[in-house]
Amino acid sequence: DTWVAVDELGREVASSDGGVDRTEIDANATVGMFYYLWHGQHADSGKDISELLKADPDNPAWGPVSSMHWGSKPWLGYYKGGDPYIVAKHIQMLVDAGVDFLFFDCTNAQMYSSNVMVVLEELKRREALGMKYPKLAFMVHSAPAGTMTQIFNRFYNNKPQYDKYWFQWDGKPLALAPESELTSTKEELRNHFTFRNSWAWMKGQK
Repeated sequence: DTWVAVDELGREVASSDGGVDRTEIDANATVGMFYYLWHGQHADSGKDISELLKADPDNPAWGPVSSMHWGSKPWLGYYKGGDPYIVAKHIQMLVDAGVDFLFFDCTNAQMYSSNVMVVLEELKRREALGMKYPKLAFMVHSAPAGTMTQIFNRFYNNKPQYDKYWFQWDGKPLALAPESELTSTKEELRNHFTFRNSWAWMKGQK
């Protein structure tokens, strides 16, 4: 790649100057990243933890309990999920970084459907322009049967217009979900996906 970068710990991005050769790239490797849709969708304190700690490291002026705090100011500023400009910029940056697919975080039993639609519209726009775009998948955790049912009905069941945008694994759309907890869902749903479990929350189990 032509990118050159050094992070805040002094680590350099691999480059040809460092002996990296394009022939070493694994063409069969697939890169996925988690993508969060929930920014600005819940109680937001409007506070930045890095700024709070700078101001008073011993007694930070935290916002209300259970309200969302920013870890630090993002490069694009404090934004809300579903902002079309932010989504377009994110997708461009992720494509440039070589990311193949995104996992939407729906682990708190919410699917943020309007924000998913903004991402889908951006992929549709990029496709119409002949531009690359990442494929998509969902991750659930709390109330997995109900959440997966909502996701399936809203985006997959009889929705062929979206089929091209889902990341496929073993010939089916991939979903990070505990398959053993989906026995109450329709067989049509269970047969529609390739399920993989997430190691998150497992504390070393499974």
